[in-house]
Amino acid sequence: MLDKDRIKKAESNVKVYLSDGKLKRIRHKEPRVKNILVQNSRESLKVAEILFKNDYSYLWTIVCSYYSMYYIAKAIIYEYNFEVKHQITVDPIENVF
Repeated sequence: MLDKDRIKKAESNVKVYLSDGKLKRIRHKEPRVKNILVQNSRESLKVAEILFKNDYSYLWTIVCSYYSMYYIAKAIIYEYNFEVKHQITVDPIENVF
């Protein structure tokens, strides 16, 4: 669970992102957008698993894992009627880990 300071910082960041246009509310969601993001997340995780199991490349295992988290974060944010730029999609990921 996040502590109160991290929650306040996240709330502050959201306000800044909205005012800067990095986070935009969407009026009409298209189901295919979320589906593509989820599919990209699953594919990235699958590739990461293949790379890891075959001891191919730790670097690319991490890169693919990162993108799996990136795409699923975008899908979750989209589910709440928002679109985001890359920079703020990774902000929650970086703050959790």
